[in-house]
Amino acid sequence: MNCVMAVMSEEEPKQGNVAVRKNRRRNSIRQVFYCLLIALGAWGFLEIADEVAEDDLRRFDESILLSLRESSDLGDPIGPLWMEELARDVTALGSFVILGIFVSSSAIFLFLSGKLRSSAFLISSSLSGVAVSSFLKEFYNRSRPDLVPHEMHTLTMSFPSGHAMLSALIYLSAGVLVASSQPMVKLKVFIVALAVFASILVGLSRIYLGVHWPTDVVAGWIAGSTWALLWWLLALYYLPRRETDRLYTNERVAHV
Repeated sequence: MNCVMAVMSEEEPKQGNVAVRKNRRRNSIRQVFYCLLIALGAWGFLEIADEVAEDDLRRFDESILLSLRESSDLGDPIGPLWMEELARDVTALGSFVILGIFVSSSAIFLFLSGKLRSSAFLISSSLSGVAVSSFLKEFYNRSRPDLVPHEMHTLTMSFPSGHAMLSALIYLSAGVLVASSQPMVKLKVFIVALAVFASILVGLSRIYLGVHWPTDVVAGWIAGSTWALLWWLLALYYLPRRETDRLYTNERVAHV
């Protein structure tokens, strides 16, 4: 009996090491995949920025903005009055105030839940995203649309859309953090899809209200998603080495 127990005790660490190696292999594959997506996102953003700088997409932008206005009155967006109010409500989801409240409350919740690194991850990615968005706006210095009247006041430059970029960055980052704690795949998919849907609605509302060119919004979505991917890559690179190596040990303690 003692011999059997001794053999089992020797096999358990081996199984644990195999689990750790498999987890590291999966993370390595994810890192490569994220690197490819980040490179693709950076390329896509720069391509749009180059086209915008050369004014090659002007006709595309104008055609979409005009299609969202009544032909008899460019100051009147298409659709009933309640649609305009709905667009203003939706666009607020990408404002600094709402996003700031969302990030602060989420970070505090994660901190109180003992997830200190996740809390720091969310704050760092969000604040750095604000800095990058402000830099890009000043760097490209694109004026707001002058083709149609604005349905809201604006204070910054147009390219890329800060609402689209930051909503994509923050909602996706928070969505992934929440989804990672869910055991069911369909719940993970639903949470991430909800984050994507929210960021899409925010971007579309900016176009509908006439405060952004469509290319501003597309570039904002790409920039926000790419920045989020970069932070996910950093999380995959630094966190697993400290956490997954203890996975098997924690399972053994739980069984004891």
